[in-house]
Amino acid sequence: MLSAILLALQLATSIPPIEETIRATEVPDTIRASFSVQMTSDTAVRFYVYDPRMSPGTQWQMLGSSGDDPELDAAAAAWESEFAPDARLFINDLRQHLGDEAEVDDFGKAWRIKFKQEGVSGERTLGIFAAPELEASAWIEPRDNRLMRIDFRLPAPVETTDDTVIERYDQRYLMDEDEEWGFRYVGAYSLDFKAERNGLPIEQSFSAKITSAEFFFNTPEEQAKFEAERQAGSGSDD
Repeated sequence: MLSAILLALQLATSIPPIEETIRATEVPDTIRASFSVQMTSDTAVRFYVYDPRMSPGTQWQMLGSSGDDPELDAAAAAWESEFAPDARLFINDLRQHLGDEAEVDDFGKAWRIKFKQEGVSGERTLGIFAAPELEASAWIEPRDNRLMRIDFRLPAPVETTDDTVIERYDQRYLMDEDEEWGFRYVGAYSLDFKAERNGLPIEQSFSAKITSAEFFFNTPEEQAKFEAERQAGSGSDD
């Protein structure tokens, strides 16, 4: 006897738990984050901290390292060079990609929602060129309406416009929840891809774990506005 029965459904994204799940990922543009992260590959580990409140040049700092992996160092350098490295902690475009209806597989304790991804959020890798071919899915815990993870997978090799062949691409975001503000954010992610360009192999495989995070608003006025709107929203639900 099967322990779970898979049900395939076509549901409007405006119904619970999908709507509540999406709302929990929609973080105000005025919120920022400081965080510490552990980046790990098969041969190396790196520890970093980031705080946008620090002066330029000191916002991203390495706390420790072990092993040798130039690809891991390149991934960290790319993250550091972004305009707002803390933006990687937020998934604000889930509603856009899910659209008005979603294909839902019901596994009982979890729902898998398949969707199309126009680009790979937060990543500056070869995988962005394979975006139209990527299979994307979001996993929801339907009892508490929690987004648990988001997966991207390339089902078959694809050749890009610059004659690069992407042979493998797997990416996973694991979500966490901030207790103070109640929204979901990226608590960990992993990336594994292999490609070939001009006969030369290109590989990258690593994971990143957010070991601590603090969220705050740019100004007290923005925080007060958010709290007032949240209070008004909760009052209207009563």
